Amino acid sequence: PDGYTILFGTISLAINGSLYKTLSYDPSKDLVPVSELASAPFLLVVNPSSPIQSVADLISAGKKTDTENRIYYASAGNGSGAHLFTELLASRAGIKLTHVPYRGAAPAMADVLGGQVPMIFDNIITTLPLIKAGKLRALAVSSKGRSTVAPDIPTLDEQGVTGYDATSWFGLFVPAGTPASVVSTLNRAAVDAVKTSQVSATLRSVGAEPVASSNTQFQAFFQAEVKKWADVVHS
Repeated sequence: PDGYTILFGTISLAINGSLYKTLSYDPSKDLVPVSELASAPFLLVVNPSSPIQSVADLISAGKKTDTENRIYYASAGNGSGAHLFTELLASRAGIKLTHVPYRGAAPAMADVLGGQVPMIFDNIITTLPLIKAGKLRALAVSSKGRSTVAPDIPTLDEQGVTGYDATSWFGLFVPAGTPASVVSTLNRAAVDAVKTSQVSATLRSVGAEPVASSNTQFQAFFQAEVKKWADVVHS
């Protein structure tokens, strides 16, 4: 814990503590948040052949499902972002969706593109090019506000799933016990880097939003994320 060992962490750090019965570490106690660097929404997409044209269509169909008329969705696996983002949607919308877990995002997306499974939530960074190519139909963006790189795609919140807000995020952490002065130094360096025009432009070019938060802001955000995803995992 001297500032020379740094973790580039993701949303999985907020999920793993609830998802696994035993971990060799406690993300909330063993890590100190330094700065959230960037945030990227997921896109809810369907195969173009799907009759679901909008979130309203999905909610309507989801409320009519039975064992013979299920709505299936793919994910990168149990506990993945695609899995939990969709379960959060189902919970907030009051609908039932059937999970089809894969061993990774690539095979999951391959089957959605091939029409074997109609729907998936996936990171905007990898999904937007497929939408632009006409290989997928976008229904919604997962963040509270619209994406600057895809402003024509409405949010779930706008389409009746009130308060829905979930993003994939990236940030720096250090081991617990790292001196506060060192955390502050690393935070200033991270914030300065993200705010440069080159880094900000690069992030936005792939669909991510620069954040550059203080370590206090990141700490509060991280704890809120831990609680939010614990509620989804345990429900």
